[in-house]
Amino acid sequence: MILDKNLVFCENSPLSAGDSASDVVDLGAAGDILEMEPVLVVVMTEGAAGGTSALFRIETAGTSDFSAKTVLAQSDTIPMASLVRGKKALNVKLPRGLRRYVRIFCDVTGSFTAGKYSAFMTPGEHVGA
Repeated sequence: MILDKNLVFCENSPLSAGDSASDVVDLGAAGDILEMEPVLVVVMTEGAAGGTSALFRIETAGTSDFSAKTVLAQSDTIPMASLVRGKKALNVKLPRGLRRYVRIFCDVTGSFTAGKYSAFMTPGEHVGA
């Protein structure tokens, strides 16, 4: 799959980094993606080990520092045993209420020693891993 670099939040981000935010996608630079009913996907690219669970949130804000952010959607709390390679932690149409900036926030419980994820937007339904 070919992805637009303006629509990639992160690639192979480690769960071992603890609670962390992805890169910020500036929808002002994303072209016409919003007209294409985009889907936001968070997929595990490496199986997890060592931690307890993870939760992924879609956050949006009017400024790039996210000082006044809004949570648009989030995954269920996913236990470590379910965070296997290819697992889609999120696979949702972008909800209404988007502001200019969007990011993914990963909230982990425990100390992960392995596990990586990637997050991106793609037009239409995403069926691949």
